[in-house]
Amino acid sequence: MKKKLLCLLCVLAFFGNVLLLSACASGENGHMHSLVHHAPIAATCETAGNAEYWSCAGCGKFFSDENAVNEIETAVIPAAGHSWSEWETVEPANCTKSGSESRSCTVCSQKETRTIDATSHDYSGGWKFDTHNHWLECKNCAEKQDIGAHSIIDDSCAVCGYTITTTENLAYTLSDDETYYIVTGRGTATDSFVYIPAQINGKPVKGIAASAFELDAVLTEVYLPESIEYMENFAFYGCKNLKSVKMENGLKTIGNEAFKQCTALRQIEISSSLQSIGKQAFKYCNSLNNVYIRDLAAWCRIYFEPDNNEATSNPLHYAAALYLNNEQIINLCIPDGVTYIADYAFAEFKTVNTVEIGDQVKTIGSHAFSSCVYLRSVTIGNSVTSIGDEAFTTCIELNSVTLPNSLRTIGAHAFHSTALTNVTIPDGVTSIGEKAFNACHKLRTVTMTNSVTKIGDSAFSLCDAMRSITLSDNVTSIGESVFQNCSSLTEITLPADVKSIGPYAFSGCSSLTSVTIPDSVIYINQSAFEYCSSLTSVTIPDSVTNIGNSVFLGCSSLKSVTIPDSVTKIGDSVFGYCSSLTSITIPDSVTEISYSAFKSCSSLKSVTIPDSVTRITYSAFEGCSALTEAYFENPNGWYSNGYVPAEQLKDPQEAANLLKTLSSSLRKS
Repeated sequence: MKKKLLCLLCVLAFFGNVLLLSACASGENGHMHSLVHHAPIAATCETAGNAEYWSCAGCGKFFSDENAVNEIETAVIPAAGHSWSEWETVEPANCTKSGSESRSCTVCSQKETRTIDATSHDYSGGWKFDTHNHWLECKNCAEKQDIGAHSIIDDSCAVCGYTITTTENLAYTLSDDETYYIVTGRGTATDSFVYIPAQINGKPVKGIAASAFELDAVLTEVYLPESIEYMENFAFYGCKNLKSVKMENGLKTIGNEAFKQCTALRQIEISSSLQSIGKQAFKYCNSLNNVYIRDLAAWCRIYFEPDNNEATSNPLHYAAALYLNNEQIINLCIPDGVTYIADYAFAEFKTVNTVEIGDQVKTIGSHAFSSCVYLRSVTIGNSVTSIGDEAFTTCIELNSVTLPNSLRTIGAHAFHSTALTNVTIPDGVTSIGEKAFNACHKLRTVTMTNSVTKIGDSAFSLCDAMRSITLSDNVTSIGESVFQNCSSLTEITLPADVKSIGPYAFSGCSSLTSVTIPDSVIYINQSAFEYCSSLTSVTIPDSVTNIGNSVFLGCSSLKSVTIPDSVTKIGDSVFGYCSSLTSITIPDSVTEISYSAFKSCSSLKSVTIPDSVTRITYSAFEGCSALTEAYFENPNGWYSNGYVPAEQLKDPQEAANLLKTLSSSLRKS
């Protein structure tokens, strides 16, 4: 019955559809629409909407009413589009940096942002100047370019037109031949800024007399025209408020103590004609940090009068300036005639990339190029015999240096914290100073010839990329911390004549797997191989009489050690935390096992205490968790907070427990 009813419903549905389709397909008079209602949807700024309408499911026509009387083509309402506000600046652009601006829709509040291009500099305003320099200045941001000192010709600058107003009423005297004038003092002038005129009464002004402005407290600035050729002793001595001196090309000599104790003097512009600077000319000018050099070769030829009778032939000297300031030097070539680069000569030059030192230079002074942070390459001429302390220290980009065969000594900290990758010490070098290559984190290989006899303390410490080094056969001692924390060093062969290995010499060399200690070594100092965590075995030769405290502390891979009969004491923490050490043979020569000597040797299972041992300090075997057997060759007569029975020491297990738990020294009577 149910099946018949279902079939009947299907037949009725079929015929109903046929009637509908035939009605829509018939002529207008016979059309019967099947209408679907569509609710209105409002349009937005970005999306279309629609008005209320009805559509026929059969013929697809659209109507504005439910009776299908008013046919329409479409009910779509187009998107309204944004109603934008004016653009507003978010971040203003400047000459070198782009900016941005934004606007928002007044209907939907949507925002959009766009970039404002950088404006670029506008230097069209002409030259600006002060009493020393001229420059072009951007109208938009006040950025300066083409800054330069005035080029004075006939009392005015040939570049910018700045005119000097010379100081009137200074005191003068005529030269003996009455051909020129000499400034002898302030006269009745009251100016703090003294412009010395190039001529008086039709004759040139050529000299500054001795003590002309000595102790002048009013003077703040001085200008010397090209006509001035010499300055005598004490000319500006003790001018405590003098801040700036400019000399045009013409001045040839500066006398002794000419500017001594000018404590406020900050900058000076040097004449390219200058030939000599007197003794202590700038002594105690402690504020002087800018010396402007027009001609480096001319500066190098200046003779600096020494404080003593020693010759100083053509030095590039630090005596006249705390910092030789020329920010334009990128490639620095030391010219012919220079034999000595003095202390701090080029310290902190910020722009130097390369340095070429000529073949006439013999000495590079202390700090000569220190902190030249962009220096990458140095070529040293074939006459240099010594590189001073900290000569290239903290030149953090320096990755290439050519050391000449003439070299004999490398000073302390000479190449500290540079980027050198490979170093060859030339034949002839006898001494490498302390920390000479300390913290050279990119240094991989070092090769030295047999001329080297001394390597200073910490010379190669913290060279954590160094994998190999060839030492001179003539080195007789390895100094303190020489290779400390060279964590990539895997092996090293010590010279046959080495007698001592200094404190911390190889401490922290965590990749060092083996080391051969020659028969010549007598003393291994404190912590020499501390925390060499990859070291697996060590043979200590019979020549060694003393092993310092903590020598093998933290050598966690050390499995076996041979201690020679020459050793009388195992010091504090010598094998502490050697967690892989499984056995140890203590020779009959040992009389004392000190504090924490084998502390936390967690793999040590058995130990034999020879009859020669008279004292075992507390904690000597503390933390030796695997120690189950201890054999005392002489178990009698021992004390530790009272008498220790021989029976207890004869039993290996009881003896082992006693050693692990000692709270005070165990000693023989």
